[in-house]
Amino acid sequence: MISGWILSLLLLTGQVQQPASDIARLRELLADKKQPQLQAQAAYLILNQQTPLATETVKQYLRDPRNVEVFTAFAGAIKLRRDGRFSEELIEALSIELPAVRQAAVEALGASVDGKATFKLKQIAENNRSEDNIRQQAIIALGKTGKKNAAETLLKLFIDPKESIRQTSRQALAELIGEDLGRDSVTWQLWFDERKNLSVEVWLEERLAQRNAKLTRLEGELDSSRNRNRTLYQQLYSRLGPTEKIPFFQGLLDHEDPAVRLLLTGWLAEALGEESYRKPAGEMLLSFSRDPIEEVRRQAVLGLGRWNDKACLNRLLLIIQSDQTAVRAAAARSLAMQAKGNDGAARMVLVLPALQNALSDPALEVVVEAAEDLGSLGVPAAVPLLAGLLKHKEVAVRKTAAQALERIADIAVLEELLAGLEDLDVGVRLGILGAVSRAVNQAKAIKEDDKLRLQSRMEIILLKDPDAGVRARSATLLGEFGTVSHLATLWKAAVAEGDPRIQEKSWQAFLEILSKSKNLKLINEWNVIIRKDAPLRRVNFLVELLGKMQPATMNPKIELAPVRELLVQCGIENQKWLPAWSALRELPQALEPEEIEKRLSLLFQIAEIALKEQAAPDVLQMVDFARPLFVGRKKLQADFEELYRKANALINSKS
Repeated sequence: MISGWILSLLLLTGQVQQPASDIARLRELLADKKQPQLQAQAAYLILNQQTPLATETVKQYLRDPRNVEVFTAFAGAIKLRRDGRFSEELIEALSIELPAVRQAAVEALGASVDGKATFKLKQIAENNRSEDNIRQQAIIALGKTGKKNAAETLLKLFIDPKESIRQTSRQALAELIGEDLGRDSVTWQLWFDERKNLSVEVWLEERLAQRNAKLTRLEGELDSSRNRNRTLYQQLYSRLGPTEKIPFFQGLLDHEDPAVRLLLTGWLAEALGEESYRKPAGEMLLSFSRDPIEEVRRQAVLGLGRWNDKACLNRLLLIIQSDQTAVRAAAARSLAMQAKGNDGAARMVLVLPALQNALSDPALEVVVEAAEDLGSLGVPAAVPLLAGLLKHKEVAVRKTAAQALERIADIAVLEELLAGLEDLDVGVRLGILGAVSRAVNQAKAIKEDDKLRLQSRMEIILLKDPDAGVRARSATLLGEFGTVSHLATLWKAAVAEGDPRIQEKSWQAFLEILSKSKNLKLINEWNVIIRKDAPLRRVNFLVELLGKMQPATMNPKIELAPVRELLVQCGIENQKWLPAWSALRELPQALEPEEIEKRLSLLFQIAEIALKEQAAPDVLQMVDFARPLFVGRKKLQADFEELYRKANALINSKS
C-alpha cells in the first residue's frame, strides 16, 4: 500500500488516477492537524473529483466548521478552483462565531460566487433585521467578487442608518474598485453613474486594468524597500567585527528575500578563505544548495568549489545530476575547483568521471562548462574526449572543446585536429590551430609523414582559408615547424596586398625559418631578392633577422658578422645611418690594414649621413670610435676631424 502522503502527492501531480475508494484515505490525511500542507492537498484532491461522493464529502465538512483546519483547507481549495457549487454552505458559515472560519468563507465566496449566491449575499447585506456581524461579512464578500451588481448594492448601503454598515460598505467598495474615494457618498455615486451602463466584460476589463496598475505600483514599492534593506545589510556587514560575522550569517539563513540570501552566499564564499570561518560558512553554503530559488542554489554551488571538504565533494557529485541546468553547470565548475585544491589527485578519481559524464548532458550549457573545466585541469585522459567533441552538432561545444585542447592537446589526436580544421566556424578553426601548435611543441618526436601533412595543411590554409585570422595563425605555425621550402610561400603572403595580420604573421614566420636555418648563402640569396622586389623592406629584414638569430648564436660577433656587414652596406645605400652604425659597432675587430681602411670608409659614410640628419652627438661618437684606427691614415683622419668640427659647430649653434 502507498502511504497517505505519497499518494496525495502523486494524485496532485496527476501521476495516478484517484478511485472513489481513496476518499477514505484522503479523509485520514484531513484529520492530521500536524501537517496542514497535506490537509490542503487532500482537500484539493477531494474537491477535484467532482463525483457525487466527493461533493457530498465537501459539503459535510463545510457544514461542520468545528474542525477549523479542515474547513479552511476546503475553503482555500474552493477559492483556488473558483468552484461555485458550495456557496450555500459558505454563506451559512458567515454566521459562525469562529473568526478563522468566517474569514475563510468570505475569501472563498469572493472568488467563487455565481449570480444566485451574489443575490443571496445582497439579501443578507440589505436585511436590517440580520445581525450586524453577519451583514458585515456578506458586505465584505460582495466587495471581493468584483461584480458590477455587487458595487451597486454596496453603494446603496452608504445611506444605511448604522455607521458600522456604512463604513464596512465603503471599505468593501474601495476594495472592489481598487481605490478609496473618501467618505462623501456623492463622489462614489458619480463614479458609479459613469460606469453603470458598461457591459460586464468592459466592467471587468476596467477592474483588471486598475488592479494590475495597483499591483505594479506595489511591486515597485516592495522592490524599493527590498533594495533599501539590502543596502542596509551591506553597510552592516562592512562594520562587523571578526566574531560577529557567523552569528550575522546565521540570522539571514531563512530570510524571505531571495536577493538577501543571494547576497549572503557571496559573503559565505568569501568567508571560506578564513580558516576560522571555513566550516560554519561551508555548512551554510551546503544548506543554500537546497534553496528553493535556482539562482541562490547556483551561487551557493559555485561557492562550494572553494571548500575542500568530503561532505561538500559528495554534495557536488550529487548536484551535477540534478534537474536544474544552471545548477549542474555550476557543480561542474566547482568540482573542477575541488580537483585543483589540496588532495586534488585523490579527488580527481571522483571528479574526472563526473565531468566526463557531463559531456553527454542534454543541456548545452553543462557540456560547454564540463569541456572548459576538463581543459583547465590539464588531464591527459580528457584529451580524446575533448577531441571527440570537435564533431559535436553545437558550435559552442566545438569551440569550447577546441579552446580546451589548446591547453592539453597531444600528438595522439592529430587526426581529429586535422579533421576539425574543416569546421565552418572561425572560432573552432582558430582553437584547433592553437591545439595543433601545442601538440607539436609538446611532442618528443613526430613521424616524418605527419610533419609533412601538417606543413602542407598549414600552407593550404595560409593560401585559401576565407578568414584572415585563421590564415595569420597558420602562418605562425609554419614559422614554428616549417622548413626553408616554405620561404617562398611566406614571402608572397607577406608582400601581397590584403589583411595586415596575414602580412605581419607571414613576415615573422619567414624570418623565423630563415633565422633558424643559419644558412648564410640562403640569407644572401633572399637579401638579393628583397633588394630587387621590396628594397624599402631590406633594412628591416636584416635588423629583424639579426634580432632573431642572436639569442641562438654561440659567438654573435663572429658568426653574425656576414649578416651585419650586409646591414651596414644596406643602411648606407638606403640612407639609414642608425642601423648601419649599430651593426658596424658589433663587427669583430678589424686586424688587416685593408679591412681597417674599408671599415673606416664605411664609418665615414655613415657619419656623413648622420650629420645631414643633424645627429651631431652621434657623429662625435663615431669620430671617437674611429680615432684609435687613424695611425698612418692622415687623409682619413683629416676627413673625420672635419666632420667632428662640423658636428661641434652644429651643437654650438643650437645651444
